[in-house]
Amino acid sequence: MVTKEQVLKVQQQWGDGVVKIGSLKDKRAECEAFASSFLNDRYAFGLGVVLFKPTKCEIEQFRPSKEEALSYFIAGDNRKCIEDNTLNTDFHSMTSIKNHQPLFVFTEIFFSQPNSNNVVC
Repeated sequence: MVTKEQVLKVQQQWGDGVVKIGSLKDKRAECEAFASSFLNDRYAFGLGVVLFKPTKCEIEQFRPSKEEALSYFIAGDNRKCIEDNTLNTDFHSMTSIKNHQPLFVFTEIFFSQPNSNNVVC
């Protein structure tokens, strides 16, 4: 059985990974390598379709492949989805995690953006 503590630990690791991707935005090769590794560690793309849901996407709201998920974080000329037109690495720090009941169904994670009071989830 998965415990609440294990879930909270994984959520923290996930948020820390997203923030690290943001911290590497000026080092593209390192950012790409870390983002790829992050997706390998956190998602089961090799086992089938994953419903990766990017925060700021409206047109293609789910990314079933690793390439599409990676496109969300690093975009660039080889982007897989039309709305991935910039580096989506403006997650400066994780501000909070809000779990809804039941814990395993819906979670919101909030991030601050650099040089801004904006918070995204």
